[in-house]
Amino acid sequence: MGVSEIAAVADKGYYDGGDIEICEKSGTICYIPKVENGRPAPNSNYSHNKFKYDNANNWYVCPEGSILYARAPRKRKDGSFTPAYTNAAACHRCPQYRQCTNDRRGREIYRSLHQETLDAVDLRMQTNEGLKMIRKRKSIVEHPFGTTKHIWGYRQFLCRGVDKTTGEQSLVFLAYNFRRVFNIYKDNGKSLLEAIG
Repeated sequence: MGVSEIAAVADKGYYDGGDIEICEKSGTICYIPKVENGRPAPNSNYSHNKFKYDNANNWYVCPEGSILYARAPRKRKDGSFTPAYTNAAACHRCPQYRQCTNDRRGREIYRSLHQETLDAVDLRMQTNEGLKMIRKRKSIVEHPFGTTKHIWGYRQFLCRGVDKTTGEQSLVFLAYNFRRVFNIYKDNGKSLLEAIG
């Protein structure tokens, strides 16, 4: 395409470690907001991001200073395995146990196999450039949905099934795009006939 660098901006639905790592390794710079997985802690002071990973020792340190050791990986729905970190003995002795988790086995922290890549993307998203990119995406991408749903009143599909609803949505956005082009030419003092001719 004649460009040396490509940036991909997406919403939280695309926050997948494997996909992001493939993009990053192929030279695509990803801007995707972070998703917190798992059940939230009863107290936000003990949320997942408060646990610090020690790369040299391959363990997590909790906000109270206890070490969570690597245990047998847990199987995910997609068949892959995710490393798990826990220390039930330390959790049961901790005075903040109920602030951290409601699980009787103690707190478990899961670490993605692609966590280093995700950490790099998360740091990028905290920069001014990252915040600017996601704001720009919202203003460009979310606008058609807002217009078609709230102004045009298109809130439900008339058809059923993936193929039919995809076709229906495509027709709606085709009409949106025609209307948008017409308005752009109109705002510039031209008619669509002049542009076609």
